[in-house]
Amino acid sequence: MAGTRAGGIKAAATNKERHGSDFYATIGKKGGRLGRTGGFAANPELAKKAGALGGHKSKRGKSLSKEERAAIAKQKERATELLDELEYLDMNNDGSKRMAKKIEKVKQKIYEL
Repeated sequence: MAGTRAGGIKAAATNKERHGSDFYATIGKKGGRLGRTGGFAANPELAKKAGALGGHKSKRGKSLSKEERAAIAKQKERATELLDELEYLDMNNDGSKRMAKKIEKVKQKIYEL
């Protein structure tokens, strides 16, 4: 029955019979005492400082409101339209001053965004 649920139950019963009803609590206690890692539980003040430092150095920017996100999306859409227009003008550029002025005007609108 090795490796089965029934085998585990029989082994647990045998261990409790041989070593006492608190066998598993005892070995758990021994293992916990032997641990050397410590971790943040050993020093809550250090944990507090590390958490504050991590939060302070966060790479994420401040969260935006729905209105701000909508405004940014609108700007991106407008920039895409202007870039498409600029690409079209460049493709149809006949070298005239009128076309050059149109291209400059579109470039200026892009820079204003």
